[in-house]
Amino acid sequence: MKHELIYGGTDMKGKIAVMNKPGSLEYQEYEVPSPGPGSVVVKVLCSNVCGSELHIWSGHHPKKSGGLGHETVGLVHQLGEGVTTDNAGQAIKVGDRIAAAYFITCQRCPSCQAGKLNLCENVFSFWAKQPEEAPHFHTTFSTHYYIHPGQFFYKVPDNVPDKLAAGANCALSQVYYAIEQAGVTIQDTLVIQAPVAWASMPPPSPRARASP
Repeated sequence: MKHELIYGGTDMKGKIAVMNKPGSLEYQEYEVPSPGPGSVVVKVLCSNVCGSELHIWSGHHPKKSGGLGHETVGLVHQLGEGVTTDNAGQAIKVGDRIAAAYFITCQRCPSCQAGKLNLCENVFSFWAKQPEEAPHFHTTFSTHYYIHPGQFFYKVPDNVPDKLAAGANCALSQVYYAIEQAGVTIQDTLVIQAPVAWASMPPPSPRARASP
C-alpha cells in the first residue's frame, strides 16, 4: 500500500531556480513547507556549482528538467518533531548552520542492510522530483531546502566558511571516501594520471610558470 506524505505550509514563500530545459532557467515560487517528523527545513546560505550541474545544464545528463543544486550549507529554519540532534549527536536548534547529505540512506533496502549506505536503492528518491511536487524544495539552488528522514546532516563549526562547508557533502566527502576505500595513508607513493587531453599538452613556457 502506498502512503502519501502530507506537508503543511508556513505561510512563507520561497523561490527555486528551475531548469525547464537544458540551458534555460526560470524561477518558481512555492510556499515553504513545515517539516514532518524527523525532517528539517533550512534557509540556504550558499550552494556551490558541482560538475554534475554543468553536465545537466549542458544536456549531457539523464536529468533534463527540474531543480538544480545539491552542495549546500544553510541555517536551520524549522525542526520537525523528534529532531533534537544532528547525526553526530550534537544538539541542534533553529539558527544553527548545517550541511546535509544530498542523498537518502533509507536503511531498509538490501544495500543499506548490508552496510553499503552509499548504494542505497532509494538514494535519489527526492532529488529527482520536480518542484511542483511537495515539499517542493528538493534541490538547493533555492531559498530553502527540505531535509528528509534518512538524510544525514551535521552542524558546521563556526570556523568553517560557507563556501567550504557547502562542498562537504560531495566534493570533499566523495574524494575522502575514495581515499579511505583505497587505504591511502600519509607517505604512501601514488601515481596520479591526468586525462589524456591534459597529459598530451606541451609544458608551459618559462614565462607562464609561477616563480618559486
